[in-house]
Amino acid sequence: MLLNKYIEQKSYGNPNDTLEQKETLLVDYTNVLTKVVLRTINPSDILSLYGEGQYRYNHPTPRVPGFEGVGIVMGSKKLEYKAGDRVLIMASGTWQTFIDTTPQQLIKLPKEIPDNIAVQCYINGLTAWVILTEVINISKDAIVIINAGNSSIAKFFIQLSKYLNYKIIVVTSSKASNSLYDYGADFVINSELSLQEQIIKNNIPLPNIALDAVGGLDGARLLETISNNGRFIIYGCLSMTNYPKKISNLFYDKKITPERFFLKEWEKRVGTIFRNAKLNQFINYITRHKLYLPAYKNINLDNFNQAFYEVDNIEQNNKYGKILLSSY
Repeated sequence: MLLNKYIEQKSYGNPNDTLEQKETLLVDYTNVLTKVVLRTINPSDILSLYGEGQYRYNHPTPRVPGFEGVGIVMGSKKLEYKAGDRVLIMASGTWQTFIDTTPQQLIKLPKEIPDNIAVQCYINGLTAWVILTEVINISKDAIVIINAGNSSIAKFFIQLSKYLNYKIIVVTSSKASNSLYDYGADFVINSELSLQEQIIKNNIPLPNIALDAVGGLDGARLLETISNNGRFIIYGCLSMTNYPKKISNLFYDKKITPERFFLKEWEKRVGTIFRNAKLNQFINYITRHKLYLPAYKNINLDNFNQAFYEVDNIEQNNKYGKILLSSY
């Protein structure tokens, strides 16, 4: 028998009040039993803990949080996997020591990709890859503008621009701008100033594709920058606020129909076989090109309260990168 430590979300609200660590003995498993060694804390995790929007309906409490992880197979009743396989886990409930999943919820990982990068390949990495290669079908004449420029997914978009041959304009706070050039950004502009004025003043080419992760007023400001007949793709709403009413007129004036991409909706539409093929394609691509994503800190799963403190204070402390929950 194995001792499984897990984080239980009792209700919606502040993680300090609603999460509790528990233990149980695992007597048996149904499909593939994996020891989870590393997990992300993504914006989607935070939204699900607070029960925002669709998360309240799709993830009722009590539950074990977490949507992705990296682990080592401990035992398998399915032919596809064997003990010792290192895998990416794509399943709800990764904030525990052991997880029982179907083979379709796992991807074998090449030894060349380290855990801290592999663990970010599903929610953030696959979203970026599908938007670029399926939704946009990116070409060399694309000039892409993105907000939330210091996020992990933004760093995927930035680094991939060098290999998929598109120009990228990154909107972020002034504190983060220099590091984004190191990742390969063509232009970085300050989110606290007029985006249009900065584009004109610095002779930055007019973007024809906008990728909005923020929504609200910041999303509308992003739309103002792009050329007529461009594309505006919504793939997140970090601000948790509505677009201003004027945005309808902006879309009309610019002859743009807004599009949206959400990973779960896409997965339901294409199925797990195609999803896993795209994810394998992406993992092989970033392994070959040695894309880099920093993890600011690994924190043991037992210290999950400290992890949320770090998430809340990471930007104030001028630190950047993912907070990861570990069980090595």
